Amino acid sequence: MDYEKSEDKFFKSFLGPFLNILFWYMGYDFKYKKILPNEIVLNGTRHILDLLIETTDGTLINLEFMSTKLTKKDKIRFHTYALAAEEKYHKPVYTIVISTYEQRNRWCIHQVNRGSIYAIRLVTFKELSAKRILKEIKKKIENNEILNEYDLFYLGVIPFARYEGKIDDVLEKACKITNDVKVKDDELLHCIKSTQILSVQKFVKKASKKRKLNNVIRMTDEVFFEMFVKEPYENGHKDGKEEGKQENKIENAINLLKNGVSIEIITESLKLTQKDLQIIKAAK
Repeated sequence: MDYEKSEDKFFKSFLGPFLNILFWYMGYDFKYKKILPNEIVLNGTRHILDLLIETTDGTLINLEFMSTKLTKKDKIRFHTYALAAEEKYHKPVYTIVISTYEQRNRWCIHQVNRGSIYAIRLVTFKELSAKRILKEIKKKIENNEILNEYDLFYLGVIPFARYEGKIDDVLEKACKITNDVKVKDDELLHCIKSTQILSVQKFVKKASKKRKLNNVIRMTDEVFFEMFVKEPYENGHKDGKEEGKQENKIENAINLLKNGVSIEIITESLKLTQKDLQIIKAAK
C-alpha cells in the first residue's frame, strides 16, 4: 500500500459521497448517477481516466486530479480522453481538472486547430479559508448542532484550502475537531477520517508527528482495516503469485508501522507470523 500517490487516492476516496456537493461548489446543476469504467480504448490505444462520471441528464464528467501546472501536453491528453469517452458512450463530455497547484477557479482553452477549441474547467479549493471553515465548524459544535453534508465537505477539503502557518498544525486542528462533531451518517464521517489519514501521510514529514496525528484520528480498528489494509491488499494481488503476496504483506506492514499504526493492529489485520515480525523488525 503506497501512501504517497499524489492527490489521486485522496480525491477518489473522498469525492464519491460528495459528488453532488462538488458540482454545487463548481456552480453546476449536475446530479450524480453513476461512475463508469475509467479504461477506454480508442483506435487501439488504451486510455486510463482518473474518474468518469455519468450524471442524471446523460452528461459525462471526466474528473482529473493534478498537483502540477497544466501543460499543453496535459490539454492534449485530456482532449483525447474526452474524444475517447464520446466515441464509446455517444454522449457529451465535460473535462474538469481539480488542481492543488492553481490559486483560483478558471477556464483553460485548448486550441485543437484553427477552427476548433476545447474548454477545460480548472477547479481549486484555495479560494476557501481553512481558518474560517474550522471557526464555523467549532461554532456548530458549541451550539450542539448536527453537521450536514456541506459542513463535512468543507471539513474534508481543509488540507487543500488556503491556510496560514504549518500544514501540520492545520491538520491537527481539523483532526481534533472532527472527533467532536455530530452527524446523521457515520459513513460520511468515516470518509472524512479516511481522507484525513491520507492527508497526514502525504503532507506531514516527521514520523513522530504522523504517529501523533494518527492517534488523534479516532477510527475503529475494523473500519481502518477495511479501508486501508484489506481492500488495497486483496484488490492489488488477486492474481499474484504467493511469493509476491507475501512480499507485499511485509511491505504493507512496514509502511503502516512507519506511519504510526500499532504493531498489534498490523499483526492482527495482516495475520503476521513470527518470521514476518522478525523481517519487519530488521527493516525498521
